[in-house]
Amino acid sequence: MIISNEIPKSIRDLRIEDFYTLLDLISTSSFSKTAKNRGITQSAVSHRIKEIERAFGNLKLFDRTSRTFTLKPEGNSVMVFSENLLKHLSQLVKELEKISERSQIYIFVASSSIPGEYLLPKLFMHFQKKHPEYMFQIKISNTKRSITQLFSDKTRFCAVGNIDGLELRDLDYKIIGEDEIRIIARRNHPIFEKIEKMGYYRSNPHIYELLLECPWIFREKGSATREIFLQECPVRERIIPSLELHNNTAIIHAVENSNALSALSSYSLNSLGKDAKILPVEHPSLKKIKRKFYLVKRKNTQLTPAELAFWDYCNANK
Repeated sequence: MIISNEIPKSIRDLRIEDFYTLLDLISTSSFSKTAKNRGITQSAVSHRIKEIERAFGNLKLFDRTSRTFTLKPEGNSVMVFSENLLKHLSQLVKELEKISERSQIYIFVASSSIPGEYLLPKLFMHFQKKHPEYMFQIKISNTKRSITQLFSDKTRFCAVGNIDGLELRDLDYKIIGEDEIRIIARRNHPIFEKIEKMGYYRSNPHIYELLLECPWIFREKGSATREIFLQECPVRERIIPSLELHNNTAIIHAVENSNALSALSSYSLNSLGKDAKILPVEHPSLKKIKRKFYLVKRKNTQLTPAELAFWDYCNANK
């Protein structure tokens, strides 16, 4: 065991950054380049080198009799020491990271976009207040892929916005949120003027004819937002998507820069704020399309203690 008193205090007071600065100076042979690399002044570089020289007994690390830097034998010894010190320190950091990873217990959840981005993070943070030893990883895709991962045993849980068509007797699930799917258009879209002329507060079934005059952009097949909107929309059979995109951000950008309409979760819409470039298309004759979000697991699946604690927490906090 190394007793700290065996090492002079002047050496113990040196900082790791001092050794980085020394090696940088040896590599560049330039105070100005070293200062730029380390994000400090040239005088600070000079001060750090002098601190090392003072700490080791006022030795001289460099022969500065010429314009170039030449390492003296003492400087070479300190250089080798510095390299070994930083090498061992780097190895220690990596080993500790591996130990930390092994000590952390992860709960994996496959999720569609909206619950993965807006609902699960809040749920996880509340759960971790009681169980800080557990970590979460969310794999976000769409509803279809998330359910596929659940049934292929790649995850014990999935969070999705549609469980229609599933054998519910084989599943346990709980509602973790509710949503409304909104029709959206860019802020200065001609449809708003047409609706205003029609009258916002008078029921008029011809509102859907206005919607059909516009091109439509949707998420890819397998997206619950797309599936539920097209299931519930009264003119679903007449809507032909002109473009399919694979995430909500792409949908928003496409709508902002075109005359296309799309269907978007109220969570995504509300997150854009009051100055958003897109707006919901509203009229009393438009059917409100609502849905729920579910956390789902397969029945009779053996859960780890961490997964069981999470599921019990969800059941207790309905």
